[in-house]
Amino acid sequence: MLPSPATMWEETRGIVTDAARDYRRAWPSLALADLAYKAVAFAALVPAASLLLRWLVFSPHNKVVADIDILRFFVTTRVGVAALIVGGAIVLAITALELACLMAIGFAEAKGTQLGVRAALVFGATRALDVLRLTVNIVLRLLAGALPFLLLIGIVYWAFLRHHDINYYLAERPPEFWAAAVLAGLIGAALAFLLVWTVARWALALPLVLFEQVSPRRALAESARRSVGDRWVIVSAVVSWLLAGLALVTAVAWLRGAIGRSAAPYFADSLALILLFIAVLALLWVAFGVAVAVVNASLLSQVLVRLYLRLGEPHDPRLPETPAWARPGAPMRIPR
Repeated sequence: MLPSPATMWEETRGIVTDAARDYRRAWPSLALADLAYKAVAFAALVPAASLLLRWLVFSPHNKVVADIDILRFFVTTRVGVAALIVGGAIVLAITALELACLMAIGFAEAKGTQLGVRAALVFGATRALDVLRLTVNIVLRLLAGALPFLLLIGIVYWAFLRHHDINYYLAERPPEFWAAAVLAGLIGAALAFLLVWTVARWALALPLVLFEQVSPRRALAESARRSVGDRWVIVSAVVSWLLAGLALVTAVAWLRGAIGRSAAPYFADSLALILLFIAVLALLWVAFGVAVAVVNASLLSQVLVRLYLRLGEPHDPRLPETPAWARPGAPMRIPR
């Protein structure tokens, strides 16, 4: 049942307002926890991604040289399908664990307590296996749901675009290219709507696993059950977060451009100064990008916590007791 616009607006405004207040109160801990998590995830991801890319490109059994070959590899070979599932689950798990650490801080803030950065990271580490199991279920179900749409797109490709290389159609754009583009667009729009509705059904799954210790196998179904009647509110809250993130990205992009345009003329007479300015500007762009990513992830985590607390019918949610060594002020002990 679709709630009235007034009711949906009031619910969304309450959720977003509470999430923004939680973020304002806890932003130092959120920022430090997210930066620490990103550093660890980056250190682990870059070598793994490099090894996967080397295997994918240089393995004699995987002659992937073009875009269509990459797509065919992932959807028609056992190794490709397994890599798609495992890789998707790992990437999603890394993002979900990041949100888990931040949600722990937000949950404590919503309950009137505080959770330190170290304790939040420990909380995420202790829930890592359950989060990974949840993300595997999500990836498998998403792939199963997307399969009919991908098959339809494959049929469209076979019917209209099989006679020439895709680069020919992109360059010449004959009538069959536009027919295929329209049909693929309609199929993509239907898939996008299904994805949005799926996000609304599953938005409570991660909080259920984290704070109620619901089994990852049951979390998606339980989230779908508890979100009945409130899914449009969930969609509107997530859209509000997306709009806020887009506004932040736009503002930062404008600021970076303004700095570059206003400062560059002062260094025009010296090649060394220009190179130095470009290097400083590049570092500034990286810093801005990291700051935007931290803010957006922190805000999303707080929105998810407030959605759960307001709409998720919480059943005695709680954080596990923080180990003594992870509490604020506890000394760091390095084993010998």
